[in-house]
Amino acid sequence: MAWISFGRHGSIDLYKMQKEKEEYLAIIRDLKEKNRLLAAEIRRLKEDKEYFESVARKELGLIKENEIIYRFKKDWKGNEKRK
Repeated sequence: MAWISFGRHGSIDLYKMQKEKEEYLAIIRDLKEKNRLLAAEIRRLKEDKEYFESVARKELGLIKENEIIYRFKKDWKGNEKRK
C-alpha cells in the first residue's frame, strides 16, 4: 500500500503531476490570450492608418511636417511651469 501511495508514479506523484499540468494549462491560456491581443494590434496597425499614426506619435515621438511641439518644464514640486 505504501508503494502505491509514495512510490515512483504513485498517487502522490500523480497528484503533483496533475497540479503541474493545471498550472501549465493556465499559462497556455494566458499566452493564447496575449497572442490574440497582439494579433489584433498587428491587424489594426496594418489596416488603420490613423491608429498607426497615433502609435508612431506616442511611442516614437514623431511629428508631422510643419508641426511644432511645446515642452513645458516642471518646477521642484512637479507642477508644470509655463513661460
